[in-house]
Amino acid sequence: MSVTVSNSTYVSDTCVYPTPLSCDNGSINYPACDQCPDGRAFIGQSCVDAGASCGPSGCSGAGGTPYNPTGSLQCNNGAVNPGEGCTLFSPTVSLSASPSSIDIGQSVTLTWSSTNATSCTGGGFTAGSTSGTRSSGALNTPGIIPFQLTCSGPGGSVSISASVEVLNPVVNISANPTRVQKDSSSQISSQITWSASGVQSCTVSGPSGTLASGPADEDHTFSTGSPVSAPITTQSIFTISCETHGAPVKATTMVNVVPLYEEF
Repeated sequence: MSVTVSNSTYVSDTCVYPTPLSCDNGSINYPACDQCPDGRAFIGQSCVDAGASCGPSGCSGAGGTPYNPTGSLQCNNGAVNPGEGCTLFSPTVSLSASPSSIDIGQSVTLTWSSTNATSCTGGGFTAGSTSGTRSSGALNTPGIIPFQLTCSGPGGSVSISASVEVLNPVVNISANPTRVQKDSSSQISSQITWSASGVQSCTVSGPSGTLASGPADEDHTFSTGSPVSAPITTQSIFTISCETHGAPVKATTMVNVVPLYEEF
């Protein structure tokens, strides 16, 4: 590489050159002369039009160097091969699992699609093609179950993930005490305690009516109102019944009343 110099002046045994000096290879950083301006690529020790092979959409960026000839050159149409026609595009992919929340033992439907891809591989399921729909089969492990899709084509590979929440509904209800003495001189009661997990909504009821009812929390648990002191006048059954993604689940507890003379 060299510099273009003209009209030098001899001053005190030294040639003094006018400023600014410029690189004759089109670079912009004299005296290194190895950094191209935007829109130029460093090819053959010179800065040349970086967008000459970018196709009709053109390119942006560049500023090439010997270590990175095309610099930040990018295709304006989103393709991934600047300087080679801007004709190759990265795959686009989509993957969904429906429904997003199920009970243990149920399945979900996986749906996927892609563009600019020639093949797709599933993680946690078999894709087999660049688009399609497939059942996950029965999911028997509680928790967040991930699925992944990776699609590849001339423009590279792209991965995407989706997940489903597998719930294991569990309900409990208890009474303390479960046996009370019949005593006309005082009110008899028992402490009713309940809990539920992996559910959508619940209702807790006893002989006197509903003790609690409503949707589960965001983490699919229900404990609203627990515990409750319930009056006991006769043998009483208390029930918690909860809606799930499958069949309802419920549990019961019983409080018995015994005469004063009967020992516990």
